[in-house]
Amino acid sequence: MSGEVTREEFEELRRMVQYLKDRAEIRDCLLRYTRGVDRLDWELAESAYHPDAIDNRGAITANPRDYLEWSKKNIEPASWTSHNITNMTFDIDGDTAHTETYVLTFVGSPDESEVTVGGARYISRFERRNGEWRLIRQETAMDFRFNAKTFPLPPAALRGRRDRSDRSYDRPLELTEEARARYESKTFTR
Repeated sequence: MSGEVTREEFEELRRMVQYLKDRAEIRDCLLRYTRGVDRLDWELAESAYHPDAIDNRGAITANPRDYLEWSKKNIEPASWTSHNITNMTFDIDGDTAHTETYVLTFVGSPDESEVTVGGARYISRFERRNGEWRLIRQETAMDFRFNAKTFPLPPAALRGRRDRSDRSYDRPLELTEEARARYESKTFTR
């Protein structure tokens, strides 16, 4: 055994790496959409779509801009939202990919007294154009939905924000002055 890689082995490795890279880029695209919706960063959410894409949600079938305008009216009144991508399947063929993505959604009522929990699947077609994967078709199949009572967060809990002032946008992430003071004083609250 010489330890040298044959041309065929190298080509197979190249294909495998490309497949894994494509999967990661497609997942990142969907994460841009969900983060954009949860942070009310509509520009970020729209960046997941090609301009000529169509999104079918049952209640609306529209281009990305019209769909996101409709979404704003439904999502902005909520106290918070959380879209969680779970299982994904990928069928990648060159510059076209089909995926099925399970998503769990949590939507806080305006008064934070209850949460609507939903389970759905994004059934999507992506296209790679100019080296970038984006959505070209998407349908959302709802599987379940229910409401549940929520409980107040502890007073000292860190809270997220629904805009670009959310700490997840901070680079580099550093302690706030308040957090640094707690750390240095070793003061802890419940």
